[in-house]
Amino acid sequence: MAQRFYGEKSYKISAENVDGLVTFCIATTHTYNVRRNMPKRLEAIPEKIMHRAIIFNDVDEDLLSQSHDIGFGWTLRKATPEELQNHQFRFNSESWAKRRGWNHGFPPQLQVWEEIQDEIPDHIYNRPPESEEELLKIARVMVLEANDTSDINEFTLQNALAICDAELRIGISFNTNGSISTRHPTFPNFQVQNSLYTGFNNYKRPSLICIQDIKDTVELFSKQIPVNFINSISLFRSLDYLPDYTPMKILGYFTVMESILTHKPDPNDPTDSISRQLKHNLKFVNGRLNSCGRSLGFEDFEGTTVDTMINKLYSYRSAIAHGNSTEEFTNAILKKRTTEPSTYDDLWVHDWMRRIIRRILFEAIREPEIITNLTRRNTTPNNLYKKCVNWFKNLKSLFLKDNK
Repeated sequence: MAQRFYGEKSYKISAENVDGLVTFCIATTHTYNVRRNMPKRLEAIPEKIMHRAIIFNDVDEDLLSQSHDIGFGWTLRKATPEELQNHQFRFNSESWAKRRGWNHGFPPQLQVWEEIQDEIPDHIYNRPPESEEELLKIARVMVLEANDTSDINEFTLQNALAICDAELRIGISFNTNGSISTRHPTFPNFQVQNSLYTGFNNYKRPSLICIQDIKDTVELFSKQIPVNFINSISLFRSLDYLPDYTPMKILGYFTVMESILTHKPDPNDPTDSISRQLKHNLKFVNGRLNSCGRSLGFEDFEGTTVDTMINKLYSYRSAIAHGNSTEEFTNAILKKRTTEPSTYDDLWVHDWMRRIIRRILFEAIREPEIITNLTRRNTTPNNLYKKCVNWFKNLKSLFLKDNK
């Protein structure tokens, strides 16, 4: 076998010819093997590139206990010591935490959870780990990893993770070839209450129970998905720019909902309004989700019909759109819920709306043909009724004509 010459760091090329095989070495790190009869073609064996993406969500300790195969070449695992000490991760995780309303500097996922959660809402424990050993012990950081043969790319994976119940968010991506990219500009910039934020006492961190939902959601993205549904997911993710306490986010949620479940109303048909379409289609989607053990969440308003809650939600949306006070409509919704009041009741409706949008998007990806047909104008209940009436009228005319 030919001996490879690594030499000193320079742009000088070393070569050796043994039995017709020429070995080139360039700048001490890149070695190429070529046949003598192919002098102009360098056939290199590429290094196996591993794609890794650090998750910025704070997670429950039980999720860190083992690695999780989420399908199609991707694994969710605990971050290694090298990844935790990466200066890009440390800088961007702190920046991300500040963008999300964390005003105490040091990222919460690198602090002891029990000490962060205090009975005094304004008090946040903020002592950074004093040693590398302590950091490795308390850090709650997960990494997504796949090789270059994974069946789903990172962009598609981000869409899947955005609509699963865990709502995992990718912060930094880097490969073994040295390339690094950050995703933090797409994160919410202010306080939010849902699985994307850790500053609330009633925050539920993604845990082991979320894994099956993550797998089911990722699997849906392995098939062809209509472009309009992908656009709706992108629109949903873009709402991360807005804080939950702004009414504009509610309008955004309704925009995503209408993009999936409605069509342009017929101006000559008063029964074809957006609100009527939503009432029918939301109940239909809820029934489809029930068949796979999921729901839109209307059971949170026990003893109240779906139509009633849709009316209240749409009245809330209309009040925002027309510049009216929303307090009356928010209270009307909160009075119907079955959950206990919390310190952050003013954000509860935003959190609930975010969840229902995720479930609608999940169903749209799960059964795209059914949801597409659902929103076609000629398949709404009123139009189907009209078609039946016209069919009978035509049949009657033919019958009378034959009798003459």
